[in-house]
Amino acid sequence: MEDNKTRKKLIVAIAVICVVIVMAIVTIVMLASQNKRVNKDVSEDISQEETEDGQNGLISDIVNSKIAPLDDEEDPLQISESENIIDNNTINQGNNSKVTSYGIDVSKYQGVIDWKSVAKDNVKFAMIRVGYRTGKTGELREDPYAEYNLYQAQKAGVQIGIYFFSTAINEEEALEEASWVTEFIKDYPITYPVVYNCEGFNEAGNRMNGLSIEQRTTNAKVFLEAVRKAGYNPMFYASKNELINNTCWNTDDLSSKYDIWISQYISTKYSDSIKPDYTGIYSMWQYTSTGRVDGIEGDVDMNVAYFGYTDVAKSKSGKSPKAVEADPEIGITFEDVNEQVTAKQLTNLRIYPMQSESSSVIVALKNGEYVTRTGIGDNGWSRIEYNGQTVYGYSDYLITKEQDEADKKEQNSTTEEQTKETATVTETVDNVNIYKYEKVNETVTAKIETNLRDFPSTDSDSNVIAVLKNGETVTRIGIGTNNGWSKVEYNGTVLYAVTSYLTTVSE
Repeated sequence: MEDNKTRKKLIVAIAVICVVIVMAIVTIVMLASQNKRVNKDVSEDISQEETEDGQNGLISDIVNSKIAPLDDEEDPLQISESENIIDNNTINQGNNSKVTSYGIDVSKYQGVIDWKSVAKDNVKFAMIRVGYRTGKTGELREDPYAEYNLYQAQKAGVQIGIYFFSTAINEEEALEEASWVTEFIKDYPITYPVVYNCEGFNEAGNRMNGLSIEQRTTNAKVFLEAVRKAGYNPMFYASKNELINNTCWNTDDLSSKYDIWISQYISTKYSDSIKPDYTGIYSMWQYTSTGRVDGIEGDVDMNVAYFGYTDVAKSKSGKSPKAVEADPEIGITFEDVNEQVTAKQLTNLRIYPMQSESSSVIVALKNGEYVTRTGIGDNGWSRIEYNGQTVYGYSDYLITKEQDEADKKEQNSTTEEQTKETATVTETVDNVNIYKYEKVNETVTAKIETNLRDFPSTDSDSNVIAVLKNGETVTRIGIGTNNGWSKVEYNGTVLYAVTSYLTTVSE
């Protein structure tokens, strides 16, 4: 009897265990099926996104471009300037407490930039043009100074953003531009925004002429969305006149999705209390195209950003950018020559064909010291071989050996004739009777810049009192007839400058 009871209990226990095992197996199968379905859904979503947008929203093929020449006639930037000045009577005044950073935007038109000097001049950020699509043929071209500017700016401690000048006529071209841009900048620490810049679209001959507002806006959105998917902060640039009342763009749509960089120039000196008279939303303001910054020769666009960053972004590739040094002749066309030249009086030979702090002076070439000129550039500079080194001198301050010898021969002949015809006419300069001057009364300025000295000589006994730069004027009261120097009045003092370094100014 007891054995029967025990046997029954054992059978029941085995049955319960079997039921539990079966239920566990069913549960495992159901969970596996569910996981497989979830993974399939995710896989389909990813596959669909890649099929529609390519890699992270960009076309998968890398777009090729070529480096643009400096004098590219198809560069749309050179024809895009428009009247965009704030009327002084309509300037908005107020406490602009959100201003956090000041910067510049640059392209090939600023030439070789000394970024160390720029950084020392309190420039926080730089918006650097990396390229553009040509205005007629629609080719993609790299700005010839893009790699140099990107590398040297971030190396000097200037935070960088970039802009691309688009002439896209459809979504496909806009996506192509975005793909090219994000590939180009992937190794750089792009902290500030990536900007879509499109101007000059109504110019005669521009390939965008005739595009509707909606098509232009769609192109911009395609570019900016692709930039966003690549991990950058997208921004749209336009002038105030193009943005107001949806005049040239669907501004309402763009400003609801992207940061806006507005261009509107002031005719007064900038201060934090001044704002554009634009009533729309904007995050950055380009307030002049005639700014001056140490390290840049000539004018540069100045900007104020109503945001800033304490940390520098990392490159999207995780790599460091390749080191790029300045190519002194990039964008300059040189006519090859092989001739002996000397200074008309005295001129500096520099490492770059430009006057800036970064273009160090190798030697001061004096008249009578002959060097070999190997090229004459279309930018006003000559390429010269000096002691086995390539240097550059300003062409207007140089003269060929043949011309120098001919001029000296003629000068000696004239001097001899004057001596025969008249008694020597002298002038006392620092108690030394040496020079004769033709009296004049005219306004002059420096061709580039020149020293004003207390004695008409470059020897050690002649002190530099001031440096006259192009655009600064003085009154010339005498032109030396036999010494190559001019007598000028500067702040009530009579000083001297090399005549060939001066030019008259029309009243």
